[in-house]
Amino acid sequence: MSVKSRFFQLALSEGALRLSRTDWRLRRAIAGKRALLRLYFSVDDPQSYLLLRMATMIPRAYDVDMAFCLLPHDASTPDHLTRMQRRWATQDATEFAAALGEAPLTPPPERWLRGFETALASHWRLHGDFERLAALCKTFYSGDEAAMNAAVSRLSAHDQSHAVIQLRKNKARLAEDGHYASGAICFDGEAYRGVERLRHLTNRLRVERLATGDAATRQRLTTKLDAIERPETTGALAKHWHGKSATFFFSFRSPYSRLAIDRVSDLARVGRLSLDLKPVMPMVTRGVPLPEEKRRYLVTDAARVARRHGMTFGNITDPLGDGVRYAMAGFFAAKAAGKELAFARAAMRAIWSEGRRLDGLKHIAPLLKPLGVSMPSVERLLDDPAIEVALAENAQALEQLGHWGVPVLAIDGHAVWGQDRLWQFATKKEPSS
Repeated sequence: MSVKSRFFQLALSEGALRLSRTDWRLRRAIAGKRALLRLYFSVDDPQSYLLLRMATMIPRAYDVDMAFCLLPHDASTPDHLTRMQRRWATQDATEFAAALGEAPLTPPPERWLRGFETALASHWRLHGDFERLAALCKTFYSGDEAAMNAAVSRLSAHDQSHAVIQLRKNKARLAEDGHYASGAICFDGEAYRGVERLRHLTNRLRVERLATGDAATRQRLTTKLDAIERPETTGALAKHWHGKSATFFFSFRSPYSRLAIDRVSDLARVGRLSLDLKPVMPMVTRGVPLPEEKRRYLVTDAARVARRHGMTFGNITDPLGDGVRYAMAGFFAAKAAGKELAFARAAMRAIWSEGRRLDGLKHIAPLLKPLGVSMPSVERLLDDPAIEVALAENAQALEQLGHWGVPVLAIDGHAVWGQDRLWQFATKKEPSS
């Protein structure tokens, strides 16, 4: 095991997590401070709005304070990637809103974003009430432009000046919290992004003996979160999607692909799906930005999810470079033998759970020999231009589905992104022909 792999294993271990949380609790106790959660919100992020709707229950259900941190929205002209991301964010928030029993949401038109932003900054300064804040946000997500105009018209020049100052402070505070985006709650060194991570947060608050607020509110929040935390209902999958063709897009460098691939394999087996695996190159090699804060969050979040589901994770060897190159050659060699799924699962375990290098024939051989794949066939594929063509086609097919990241599972044209959204297939009926 390399020094770097050992570092990852220790840093992502449950023991390291317990030590970190104990340290934060001691700091709070010594300073005589209450637990403080910071919710980061942006007006152009519908997932922020949905998170706020759910988070209004937390201060009543738990013995914590909550701060609202408004971030500046992106006012630049969106490029192709940004447009895809915004479309997906709206679709995703809509899916979650339905599952949570929330009203449908209509994101505010772009011309209202600046006024919406200033209204929120002004309201929080004057009231500091999450219930009233959520009600104001609901106005801008209602599609009622007259109500939006009324909310904005109440602002003064002073309010607008205050908003600019507050936005700058909150952006700096987000960096101090070690996170990178809106739609997240930060608490004592950890970030919880999206409504799908609220259960992780509430579990932590319970373990820290902060679940001392209103029990009825806490139960109501728990009931809502159950709707988006349920495992895949394999019976419903078999009923609605039985025998269909499925495509799974993944990357050997994606921690969430590691979390998803075994579950996708099980879903395909139970539903008797015809599963087509399509690997893509890592995001950094496809020109998709991956800031350091985001990369760090993805790995720590994946480790948190893995612990929740009892999966091995954290003994990591980054395959970027030759590791990915040999993994791709191994995959296509295994595919020629009809063993690509078995190889992909084994390679994911090696990279993310066993700390094994794949950057050479001698390293990849133990994964392929049990599958009956010869090393000469892998060696021939290392510099085969046909692989580059296939990977480019896979990336293009992923983009045609409206996605840029992995894992993505698509069945008959309906696609879900992320290992924590596979349950959506159990709630959707087979598309009509």
